Order: sequence, then structure tokens, then C-alpha cells
Amino acid sequence: MATQRSSKKTPAAPATKERSATATPDSHNQVVDHAPKAAPKAARKGPAAPVPLGPDVTLEADGALSVRMTVTASDVSFLAGNAALTAGDIEGALRAYEAALAGAPDDAAIHNNLGQALARAGRVDEALAACSRAIELAPEARFFANRAELHRELGDLEQALADAEEALDSDGGDTAANHLLRGLLCYDIEEYDESVAELEAARELDAELLDLHFHLGKALLRLERLEEADQAFTADIRSDDGAAMSYFNRFVTRQRLGKKAAARKDLDAAIERDPEN
Repeated sequence: MATQRSSKKTPAAPATKERSATATPDSHNQVVDHAPKAAPKAARKGPAAPVPLGPDVTLEADGALSVRMTVTASDVSFLAGNAALTAGDIEGALRAYEAALAGAPDDAAIHNNLGQALARAGRVDEALAACSRAIELAPEARFFANRAELHRELGDLEQALADAEEALDSDGGDTAANHLLRGLLCYDIEEYDESVAELEAARELDAELLDLHFHLGKALLRLERLEEADQAFTADIRSDDGAAMSYFNRFVTRQRLGKKAAARKDLDAAIERDPEN
């Protein structure tokens, strides 16, 4: 990446006092009757030659770094797969990722994204194998988190929790999504106190995380921490523009709090948004 050029100028040489044409007499009472000769000007230097710092990195004459990037056919296929997956073209994504792997069979990111495409195609066992291969090649937090999601989908909560903990260990506990994931898994195994702790940790890192407040409200409701649950469901309703399930859960919470009128309004709002359920 190019570095920003410095706007600072080379500092000027410190100013000196002019010598007098009649210097202080020496021991022979002689007088200097001429000014000192000016120092010769330094020769002007031309621009410095670029300095190679590596096979693809060069320090240019103006101080900027230039990086030469080589794009391979696998890179192109990988990017095409990402675009297809984002657009919902699962079959197109699978073809692109397979083509990318043909040229880069040991690229962990390609195996990981192939796993996501396979999962969305309903081929969960194959997706699990692809995610496991990604972890073998590069044990990164995001790969553990993706495999944890797959284990959860398959009902293997013990292995899902193990992967979620690996994800948290790998990122130093600094990723809200990984705290959310572990919070959901703790809820699944009815460890509600631990679930709340993880979800609150996620909220500290990213209060705007999708569905965070909804899941936190559910865990708080299980613990009968009703006022806090009410606040969590209210936060989710504000962020999600009025999801039916959030209104329904707040209805249940307010019923238990004895807020009958407010509870009734929430029930009406839930029915209005999802009349079939």
C-alpha cells in the first residue's frame, strides 16, 4: 500500500552571525581586510532510484510504496463464487469454487466458502468436510465459527460449543459474532446464565449486531429478569422495525410484569405483522 508522502520540508541550516570585515586583532595587531569566501554550493542531487524491497514491493523515488499484484485464474474463480453466493446463485457459486480449488487446492478461504455454499445447498455433511479442511490448512477463528454453525445445524451441540470456544480463543474474545454464537449455543443447552453473559459481551463489542437483543431478551426471560428482558425486546423492535416475534415475546414479558394494557398492544402488533402464526 502506498505510503503518504510527508509534507514536511527539509529544515534549513541554522543561521550564523556574519563575520565582521575587521576581525578582532591578533597578537600582532593585524586586521582581516576581506570577507570570508562563501562555501561552495552543494551539488544538486537527482531523484533517487527505486529500491526493491521484495519480489512484489518497491520503494519509489518519491517515498511511496508500490505493490505489484498477480491475479490468478483461481482468484478470478474465487471472486466469481463470492459474487454468485451473494446473489443467491448457489449452483453457480459451487461451480466457481470448485474451479478455484482446481488451481489452488490448499487455499483455506476457498474451502471455507465452498463449505458455506454447500450448506446453503443443503449438503451439510459435505459442507462440514470443506470447513474442516479449511481449519486444517489455517485454524482461524472465522473457520471455527462456521463449522460450529454447521455442527449446531446437525444437532451436535457439544462439538459446536467446542468450535465456538476455539473461535473465541483464536480471536482473543474480540469478535461480537463469536460471543453471540456461543451465547446461542449456551441457550440451546439451557445454560441461561452463561448465555446472558456471552450475549452481553457481544453487546459491549457491537450493540447493532443482528438479532442480538432478541436472543438476549429470550435468555433474560428464561431467568425471569423481566425488566431487562422488556428492554432487550424493545431494543430489538426498534432495530428490526417491528418483528412479530419480538412483539410476541415482549407481550409475554409484560404479561408477567402485570402490564396488561401494554401487553395487549404488543399482542395486537404481533398478530398484525404475522397473522398466520
